Amino acid sequence: MDAPLDISTVGFYNARMKFNPEALRVMSNDFVTEVYDEEKDSMVKLNGYLITAVDGSDFILPSTEENAEKYGQSIGNTLDKKNASVMGKLSVIYDCINKIIFDSCVGEYKYSERDFASLHLHSLKETVRTPTITIFDRGYFSMQLVNQMVENNQKFLFHLQGGVLTRYVDQVSSGEDKDFEVTFNRLQTNDYRHDKPLRMKHIHLL
Repeated sequence: MDAPLDISTVGFYNARMKFNPEALRVMSNDFVTEVYDEEKDSMVKLNGYLITAVDGSDFILPSTEENAEKYGQSIGNTLDKKNASVMGKLSVIYDCINKIIFDSCVGEYKYSERDFASLHLHSLKETVRTPTITIFDRGYFSMQLVNQMVENNQKFLFHLQGGVLTRYVDQVSSGEDKDFEVTFNRLQTNDYRHDKPLRMKHIHLL
């Protein structure tokens, strides 16, 4: 009988630290692509579309100096960093009906959920060939995400916060499907000031 392996905690940790996590991402994307290519006829769709959703969450990490430096802390109303929680941010894009995660990201506590969403949409485009409709919760709406999905021919649905596009939304009655042209002024485009191609293409400054 073979003797059991004697692996120390330190040895296991050192070996794990040499592992490139990007390899898992590549393998996961390849696996998802294979599944949806081989099982595309059996995947449940709505009017021919896969229904996907993007969402994120903050989570608590062990309070080590290394984690605090890499991911950040939630200071809240106190300036006492010593007792502040070390936090990270997790984001996923998910097949709501077939219950498969297409892509996931972990990053700094203050990392933008919209930027994570942009990465997810790029991964979705590269991974799945079936048309999709992606649902977003409050806080995700941005012209950059809209532009990205329009460019990639990806359908989408945003749950808007109060005050976002109100003057246009108020023109639509319950259950009505309506197209209208949206115009932004300089104040409303401040968030996109660094994105000159987007501004030149889509925004008419007043």
